Amino acid sequence: MLISKVGRYKKCRDYTLQYYKRIENNMSSVSEIRYGVTATKKVGKAVLRNKIKRRIRAIIGEVFPFVALPGFDYVIIVRKSILNVKYIDLKNDLTKVLQTIS
Repeated sequence: MLISKVGRYKKCRDYTLQYYKRIENNMSSVSEIRYGVTATKKVGKAVLRNKIKRRIRAIIGEVFPFVALPGFDYVIIVRKSILNVKYIDLKNDLTKVLQTIS
């Protein structure tokens, strides 16, 4: 993927946020915000990985419309330690990280 090769990243205790400013082309709108969530098998079995991804997607739905920059691609790569983090703490942490990118 292009984002992992030329994109930038912010490492946090519980996840890594990769981001990349898209170049305008015919396939995608520059104003849209795209994201992906990755949880490897190191995090846990499928049930745990899916639970984490649901939590992250819920946070993205609440935070991204207000804080994320249009025209960027974001990928969140989670770590196993994210299992022990409360929802509100994770939401606040992601909001702060996105504001540092802005």
